[in-house]
This record gives sequence, C-alpha cells and structure tokens, in this order.
Amino acid sequence: MGIPLRDRKQVGAAVLGGRACYTVPNGALWRMSRHRDTKVMFAVRYEDGRSAYIRVSPEAARYGHLVVMSIAREQQKAGDIPDGPIVSVQQVR
Repeated sequence: MGIPLRDRKQVGAAVLGGRACYTVPNGALWRMSRHRDTKVMFAVRYEDGRSAYIRVSPEAARYGHLVVMSIAREQQKAGDIPDGPIVSVQQVR
C-alpha cells in the first residue's frame, strides 16, 4: 500500500533539513522555496554564425535591442561571452 502522503511529506522535510517541501504523486520531492527566474534571455548572434546566450533584467529588455546589445558588449569585455563581431541580439521565448 505504501507510505501515506502525510508521512512522505514528513520524510521529505527531514531529508531537506526541515525545509518546506512536499511530494508529488510519484514520490519526488519538490521545494516550495524555489523562485521563478525573472531575467529575460537573449541570443547573441555573431558574424561567423556562432551564438551565445545572455540574461538581462526585464527593465533592460523593455528598453530594446540596442540596450541589450550594449550589455552583450560589456559581457564580452568581462569575458562572460566570446569575443567577436556581434551581428544581432534576439529575445529567446
């Protein structure tokens, strides 16, 4: 018959150090403290056909592609994405 759901919740909480969690019907643990990612992802396209991905704040994304292109160049200087001529940036959905 298996372990009752309320007991599985308690076992899961013990496994995760008492943090809030619950089990889904298949018995897998899922943390309720998981936060939604609020960043917006963009694909950076290079002249030679390569691409890289960056994440920017929603506010920066609202300002448009030129702002995101500027952020991509800053990330190139910092070494976060590869060097090379950037052709375009496009939001990934």
